[in-house]
Amino acid sequence: MQRVVGEAPANTAGFRLRRRDFLFGTWLKHAQLTPFYIRLVRPERARYTRAINEVLEIDGPVSELVHPLDTSPSRRE
Repeated sequence: MQRVVGEAPANTAGFRLRRRDFLFGTWLKHAQLTPFYIRLVRPERARYTRAINEVLEIDGPVSELVHPLDTSPSRRE
């Protein structure tokens, strides 16, 4: 992820990535309306609108990241 972001053109305002949620080690494939989210942005080119159920508005092109962000709770041993 660091390499892709570091090599991105300066006009890239943000990155969209796929999020995968897990429960007890099982991927919840149909738990969300869309698994794609814009989560990595340049702060000067992004802003949130609406006070409730915020919407992220990006000023510029958004690139895709190939590898997903896996969200699973850490295990204590």
